[in-house]
Amino acid sequence: MNVLAQNRFGFDCLLFERCNMNCSFCLEDHSNSEIDLEWIRNMPQKLLERFKEENIPDIHKITFRYWGGELFFDELPDSLFLEYRELINKVNELFNKEFPNIELSHSWVSNGVYKNIDRVIELLKDTGSNLSISYDPVGRYQKSWQESFALRNIAKFHSEGLLAEISITLTKPNIEAYISGKSCLRNLVFCKKFDINYYIPNKNWQELLPSDEDLFNFFKWVVDWRLFCIIDVSRVLRSILYPTANIEKVCNCDHHISACKGCLTYNCVTSSTVFPNKDFYGNKEITEKNVAKVKQQLGLMKRGCMFCKYSNICPKCCYTSILYKDYKVTECPFKKLYEYISDHQEILEDFKGWEKGMNVASLWGKRNNNEVI
Repeated sequence: MNVLAQNRFGFDCLLFERCNMNCSFCLEDHSNSEIDLEWIRNMPQKLLERFKEENIPDIHKITFRYWGGELFFDELPDSLFLEYRELINKVNELFNKEFPNIELSHSWVSNGVYKNIDRVIELLKDTGSNLSISYDPVGRYQKSWQESFALRNIAKFHSEGLLAEISITLTKPNIEAYISGKSCLRNLVFCKKFDINYYIPNKNWQELLPSDEDLFNFFKWVVDWRLFCIIDVSRVLRSILYPTANIEKVCNCDHHISACKGCLTYNCVTSSTVFPNKDFYGNKEITEKNVAKVKQQLGLMKRGCMFCKYSNICPKCCYTSILYKDYKVTECPFKKLYEYISDHQEILEDFKGWEKGMNVASLWGKRNNNEVI
């Protein structure tokens, strides 16, 4: 594990909720279509003030992730892209002045469904930022052309060296589509990093909430197909190969703050979910200061991690889904994955070869002054 990962700070910045899609698993109801330019313009100063309040020593890198809604869809005016540029320029100006030794990184989160890709590419290049695109075969695209545009744009951003990662959401229908081959996921592995969003129950939870067995079947499918670019699986494999290393976190940042309209908090306490907090946390009083710790404690207790022989090396998954009151906890999918891998040592050998190839590719990219994603 990169030692610097222990000294990273992350901001998730919600700019607005207006969107061109209506994903079945989304937590936002998109009832607020307002784009508040003052909120966007004031964000850099708010982020700086909040970071200074944290007073955390030895931070080497801060990552700013900007998301919506959808920030790039075609109906948005070009003038908004000028606001995006000014946002990043102001963040860089303020943070570089106060913290000149901290590296700053900017990333945008997008569904990739738009025709006017040129202005997005120009924005990313002008601001030195990159992109994370979501790909989910079921529940995201209402029309076939939407998926086609997303896939085309993913390939284009990758060819331009601007695609940082692809994110997928593990709903039950999406898992079934992946395993059955009814998705394009395996055609996208030119992107070497796939992030997992663990489904947070919303109003469609009865159709979308995966079981422990569903999750294990997905992870088993990943290792059987050697899709080591799925980062949660690669973390598990590294934990077996390097058990004395620091446990890799689900989030690469030791400290992570969500900047939503009207608040700057650790993990949104109320969140956008249609369900009240008690459906996840029971009668526990949740505050900005304790939410991360409470979430971890409740998850460990509900899952029974303290009694698992892999607990000391397991990177552990997001607890949000299993905290939901109607989630039926059975045998942990990560525990079953560890056991499956122990019975199939060839997986580890293949992973070591993949890691070696990744390291060689990264070195080659640096030598050619061309960042390899």
